[in-house]
Amino acid sequence: MKSSLLLLILCAGAACAATTPPGYPIVGTGQTKCYDDRHEIAPPKPAQPFYGQDAQHPGPTASYKDNGDGTVTDLNTGLMWVQARGTKVTWKEAVAGAAACRVSNHADWRMPSIKELYSLINFTGGYDFRTGTAGSTPYLDTKFFKFVYGDESKGERGIDCQDWSATEYVSQTMNGNPTVFGVNFADGRIKGYPKITRGPGGQREFKLYARYVRGGSH
Repeated sequence: MKSSLLLLILCAGAACAATTPPGYPIVGTGQTKCYDDRHEIAPPKPAQPFYGQDAQHPGPTASYKDNGDGTVTDLNTGLMWVQARGTKVTWKEAVAGAAACRVSNHADWRMPSIKELYSLINFTGGYDFRTGTAGSTPYLDTKFFKFVYGDESKGERGIDCQDWSATEYVSQTMNGNPTVFGVNFADGRIKGYPKITRGPGGQREFKLYARYVRGGSH
């Protein structure tokens, strides 16, 4: 069943290696439906159970401009983004690629913080785990941003299409892996992803997508 999931991670104190940039409005998620603890419901009224949901506090509407040169400007945050999807890269390749990026002749592209990357989320999306990508809608405005699901013909899951952020986790996760926060625009989640995975076959560098940004405070 299609569903919208808002996963809020609060990075405080030593939890994140990078601070999140202030100075721009929090864009509304696009969520329009209300839920109880199991099902969709009519919007609750004040003092009723489940009142005050995201759909009842819409916030600024997402607004973008296609600059016609391979970039997209977010008209709420003022951030400029690379429009193309690119290919999956390791963490080291993603960081190096930002310094080398010259889209639209700009030389100041960088990796986005997790706050900046998550500002693109659109909760009108939904992933259908019964049918896979055929019955799903990305959590990203694909009228402006290029997007691909994981390649199911090659054994990937449809949700295997996550983006790196610049926000590193200062500790380690499963199997002692150094970890970076990322966003999955297929299913709407923030999650920590390992730079390196270790298993029976040894260790390998993990690969995700990287979408570069410029402008703003960081």
